[in-house]
Amino acid sequence: MVRLVNIITLRHALILLACIASSGSVQGSVISCSSTAGKILDSILHFCDSELDFDSDSDQQTQAIKLIVAGPGRTGTSSINEALSTLGYHGLHGSDLFNDPELATLYANENWDEFYENVAAKGYNATLDTFTAGLAHVKEQLSRYPDAKVIIAKRDSLEVWYKSWATLLSYLAPAHQFPLRYLSPAYAARLAEISAKELFPGAENPVLCCGLDTSEDASSDPVGSAVSLLLNDKATKDMCMAAIERYYEEIEQMLIPENKLVFNVKDGYEPLCRFLGIVECPNDDFPWANDKAEMQTLYLTLNVMKAVILLTPVLLVWLIARKCRFKSTKSKFD
Repeated sequence: MVRLVNIITLRHALILLACIASSGSVQGSVISCSSTAGKILDSILHFCDSELDFDSDSDQQTQAIKLIVAGPGRTGTSSINEALSTLGYHGLHGSDLFNDPELATLYANENWDEFYENVAAKGYNATLDTFTAGLAHVKEQLSRYPDAKVIIAKRDSLEVWYKSWATLLSYLAPAHQFPLRYLSPAYAARLAEISAKELFPGAENPVLCCGLDTSEDASSDPVGSAVSLLLNDKATKDMCMAAIERYYEEIEQMLIPENKLVFNVKDGYEPLCRFLGIVECPNDDFPWANDKAEMQTLYLTLNVMKAVILLTPVLLVWLIARKCRFKSTKSKFD
């Protein structure tokens, strides 16, 4: 399964089902289920963590951030992350953040000291993708790790990037519409707000650029409304593109030439290795992850999961009714 699909892992699918069954909520942590179902699920996940080594960092050592990749999603961050792994880096990508409830909660609470301490403690020595690429995050990381180098990830043009960005948000819409629309609207809005204000500086409505329409008219479907505007409304497109252009200008202004590399994944390994001082550069083709075909697979996967979650309660009711009817019929013959 593609890397981006990791935002909904088996762990989180189980949590969602348990929360739906028990009216779970998101308050102060990523997902909290207070019912018996939630407690049972916690026990199952604890067993999985200890016995199957999910999300284990016991073999990792605290690292300093050596490399920061600036640039929003859809600038080749997944491909760059795979390449960096080949070159010996351990990068924190946005999908990794969603797979780590502890980091996600610290991020949502804007507890940056503990967040970056945990990032380092978990062995990450590079950061990339939307959540850690904002202006304030780049500044924060450079203040902590002044020797870190910065890669500025770009597409061929802002127009190319915007089309890919809006398409991604439209593919992710099913996950936000259900169950996040009912379980955690405040949490989803929080993550979008934190990311948006640093990725889209100066935008009149930066959170809209991150795929969430917070206006009263869109209260019934904030994600669907945002996606519609991003894809079809010229004013929204102009606002977001102007803001991301401003973001890139500010990123470049805060860095000295020797410490930055403007990079397009089409450039391949050579400039990357040269910038990072790696002598033995791979001869392989540069990784190509999360392309259009994989995004379509993601969209289909999310819709299937949405259908399964919606149909599960109906199936349970049908099975219970069938069993009761069978017992009733059996008692008549007895």
